[in-house]
Amino acid sequence: MKHVLLIIMVFSSLQSCRVKTDDDVSIEFDCPSAEILKSTRYSDLPNSVCTVSDYKLVGNALTVSLGLSGCNFQRRFRLVIDEAKSKSMPPQQNAKLVFDEQACQAFFEFDICFDVSKLDRPTVLNLPYKSGVRSIEIN
Repeated sequence: MKHVLLIIMVFSSLQSCRVKTDDDVSIEFDCPSAEILKSTRYSDLPNSVCTVSDYKLVGNALTVSLGLSGCNFQRRFRLVIDEAKSKSMPPQQNAKLVFDEQACQAFFEFDICFDVSKLDRPTVLNLPYKSGVRSIEIN
């Protein structure tokens, strides 16, 4: 009986990373986890310059549509979130996209995903970018 429960738990945890598409085909996302940092560490990180045009939340995968300058888009992206929460309903938290800046002038547009399973829900992430702040609802 213990083995059956263990198998069920493992199987259900694997299902959280799968998404059904219109074609009823499962796609596995390999998204890095969002990082929740203490306020002092969060404030030490720079704001990276990019454009956030859209976002989509499917299960625990937050996909953000970005535009940014550089030599290529092959770099390490991090979504860092301040652990401090507002007392509003739903609570709000500040977030940053952190990546290495590149001096090239090419402009890239692409989607990148992050695993937001560690966040309390519901919450609103306030993500600053080049033209303002994008509020991302995590339900």
